[in-house]
Amino acid sequence: MILVDNPFSRGLLYFSIKNGDLQPACDLCFRGEKRSVQQKLVLRRIEESLGSKERVDLADKRITIEHVLPQSLTADWLGELSDGGDDADLLHRQLVHTLGNLTLSGYNSELSSNSFAAKRKQLGQSGLVMNQEIAACERWGKAEILACADRLADRAIAIWPGPEESGRGSAASRDWTQLHSALAALPTATWTSYSDLAELIGSHPVPVGVHLASVPVLNAHRVLTRSGQVSDGFRQVDPDDDRDVHEVLRAEGLVFDEAGRASADQHLSVRDIAELLGLPIAADLAETEAAGDESLSPQGLTALEQCFLRQLNDQNGPQAAGAVQRLLEHWRSRGGELHYGTSANASCAPIIKVGRQSLYAIRFYAKSAEIPFGLLRNRKPFNDPALREELRQRLNYAPGVDIPVAKLELYPSTKNSQLASVVVFDVVIAALDWFRAAVTASEG
Repeated sequence: MILVDNPFSRGLLYFSIKNGDLQPACDLCFRGEKRSVQQKLVLRRIEESLGSKERVDLADKRITIEHVLPQSLTADWLGELSDGGDDADLLHRQLVHTLGNLTLSGYNSELSSNSFAAKRKQLGQSGLVMNQEIAACERWGKAEILACADRLADRAIAIWPGPEESGRGSAASRDWTQLHSALAALPTATWTSYSDLAELIGSHPVPVGVHLASVPVLNAHRVLTRSGQVSDGFRQVDPDDDRDVHEVLRAEGLVFDEAGRASADQHLSVRDIAELLGLPIAADLAETEAAGDESLSPQGLTALEQCFLRQLNDQNGPQAAGAVQRLLEHWRSRGGELHYGTSANASCAPIIKVGRQSLYAIRFYAKSAEIPFGLLRNRKPFNDPALREELRQRLNYAPGVDIPVAKLELYPSTKNSQLASVVVFDVVIAALDWFRAAVTASEG
């Protein structure tokens, strides 16, 4: 089994060696309707590596994932799959969601469940190399899908080499440019972890730590363990620098508790760093969370709402879960809408619609509430930094809530448990009412 770090998903791409051939065990990483963001970004990165002569904007939201062998079988496709004497239904189940059958297209609705002959003509006119390679095939069955999977697997392994067992062997050959850029972008009084950086660049925390311990890198002292502590193995690369790193970080504004853990409010996640670097991860996640949302139905609970409430109640005490539900009911009683996210980690946002866009000041997950400054900064009227700053200050009126100014363009979060306090609850309600008034006034 070969593990290939995936810089866009919270997991790994898995490939297995079978009968001397490399075959992707894609059902482990690509099967499942909740993984569309990861699928799209992995395919996008592979396509970029193929070096198309035509420039295609792969970040265009109209470009989506296309199943060449469609998810719903037609008579044409039954014939295509059974041509080799295999059980067509069984082959369909085995192949439809695997890497070799996925590509990107801006014409997903037009392609739909068309025959391969019709799809082949359309894909042949595409500017994407992956689609041109598919169009070069005379038919699209088991052999072609597995051959395509092999090509894409080889490309994925070249893009995301797995870490050496020693943790040292790959350090010299890896391109650390993005890691260095990420650290250079870290604002004062913030920190990130080895795990966050590893996920960003498609590595493992061990080689990241080895690299930072071996090469002078700007702001390397702001990289801590997942729990927010200075690593036991941390050493200043400069032998003449004998400063205590805790004191350096405190002087920069980082807050530590009695156990030596840095404040979670000052932590920058992989999505925060991606936002700072202008990478598409944060935007795609926000896009997926909003896509396909179901509004609250007066006839009963939707499946997405049931999932959110179940996770909310499982992860919080009754007081905190009840406070979140009362806040959402308050928003709805004022004429607002509730939209539920479609990702595996259920979420709910009290939204206000402006044209075709949905604005929200807070998104609740099972254990935390996220403030989407990174999303608001691109949407009127909150593209005005003064308004985002006022929202930050209003939320910070709540005891125990301290959103740092360094996160004014990111996605800071706070614990749902804090809403169990009546004072905090009232402050958040007032901030949401102000948010609604600000949006409404901008449209007047």
